[in-house]
Amino acid sequence: MCGDTIQYLVLDRFDPACNMARYYVLAIEPSLFGDPTLIREWAVLHGSIGERTEPTPLPVV
Repeated sequence: MCGDTIQYLVLDRFDPACNMARYYVLAIEPSLFGDPTLIREWAVLHGSIGERTEPTPLPVV
């Protein structure tokens, strides 16, 4: 991962027949100590939001 690069993936799911509208975001960001960290965020549009931060182990080189 480059020093200033933030990588993320945005997914959405819409199903009008089920009255469903959701989105999900996965991002890899540096922690305060510089370690890569996986950030997961999800939400129901116009509703509740959740977020989870997990340290990600460095790949073995």
